[in-house]
Amino acid sequence: MRVLFVNFSFDRKFHAGVSALSAYMKKHGHETDLIIYDSSYNEEKFKARIQAFDPGLVAVTAMTFQWQPSLQLMPMIKNATEAPIIVGGYHPTLYPEECIAAEHVDYICRGEGEESLLDLVDALESGSDPRPIPGLWLKTGSNGSTEITKNELRILNPTLDDFPDWDRDIFDFKSILRERGTGTLAHTRYTMPIGAGRGCPDICTYCSNSAMLKLYRGKGRYVRKRSPQQIIDEMKVLLDHYPIKFFEFWDERIAIFPQWIFEFCELYKKEIGIPWSADMRVERATPDILSAMKDAGCYMVWFGVEAGNEEYRKQSLKRFMKTSDIVEAFNNCRDVGLETLSLNMVGMPHETPELAKETIELNRILAPDVLLFFTYQAFPGTELGNMAITEGMAPKDSAYWYERPDTMLQQDCFPKETMIPLWEEWSELRDDLEAARRSRGSIAFEIDTLD
Repeated sequence: MRVLFVNFSFDRKFHAGVSALSAYMKKHGHETDLIIYDSSYNEEKFKARIQAFDPGLVAVTAMTFQWQPSLQLMPMIKNATEAPIIVGGYHPTLYPEECIAAEHVDYICRGEGEESLLDLVDALESGSDPRPIPGLWLKTGSNGSTEITKNELRILNPTLDDFPDWDRDIFDFKSILRERGTGTLAHTRYTMPIGAGRGCPDICTYCSNSAMLKLYRGKGRYVRKRSPQQIIDEMKVLLDHYPIKFFEFWDERIAIFPQWIFEFCELYKKEIGIPWSADMRVERATPDILSAMKDAGCYMVWFGVEAGNEEYRKQSLKRFMKTSDIVEAFNNCRDVGLETLSLNMVGMPHETPELAKETIELNRILAPDVLLFFTYQAFPGTELGNMAITEGMAPKDSAYWYERPDTMLQQDCFPKETMIPLWEEWSELRDDLEAARRSRGSIAFEIDTLD
């Protein structure tokens, strides 16, 4: 069967979930294509692309900030094809009732989707009943009545090595590599994203991961890593096909299991060797782990700092690291020669301008090589987001976009007019740190300028 993936995108040209699903469909003999609906599309062009591929199923992926724009695409899809529509991703996983109720949605997939999607495609192709498929919710009925079947989540596959490497061919990846920031988190060219594992053990209140942990309770091991050798083998194939100068890991945390990271670093140093970067928690940023990563070619580590006030971090975000631990982690990175990236939020529930200022001041102390800051977004399904919505801080028509100060919450303790000077202060600090990094020099600049 032909499966057409549709992803509404503001600025990104690569989607790991679509890449994984497409690879799994191809592995089992199905044909796939992808439409990234961005500013270059209109209804006529969209319809023509759909009809040219002639899909048997259209698969739409949606995070919360993509849900409303994706809804607007569905009538266009139905005008172009009789193929059913399935929606997957974080939003239908956490808000299934809303998504299955949408007029043009025939199925939703909750949680990890490879096996559920394959079962659905096989059922549609053979004419068998899709209602028993784990992980799916679907509409059935006749004579004007609609019934909704709600299946349990599928048991997690404990062995990630069973899944194929991400499908990069469905994307225009050679073009993505030549641009900055369209396919990766880093703004370096020729950077290839890659995944070493799935799942995170943390319960941060602003992140959907805590909700996912609850959903998958009793459904198998949630935090899993691929074998180091399988990752190395994938990297070798990618290096043969693409002009790659950096690898960037998209795992929530690269060093969850110390034995795994030491084994991976040893293999990577011997068999790959080009620069790479990854995300980790400050608690794992010990000299032995960081030294092994540096020795294996890692050039940058990202840390979620998020808030500067230790008590606010603990009580509101359920991030229990001490401020002294954060400072030590950044110092440890400097000691072994690793660059650092600091991730931060501003405008969180019950945060005040004074608390936000503390986050800025902590980053002055940390002096990261790269500073990122985002307006807090009250995503439904997260503990903090649900609270903000319940307390009226986040209107239903909230603009879910995190790179603008005007999308902040409405709360008396943090008036919107105070955000602009804080945003300007963040921007000035970011620019100062960027200038200092350029003055020192960085392997990122040296390699990025090469053609």
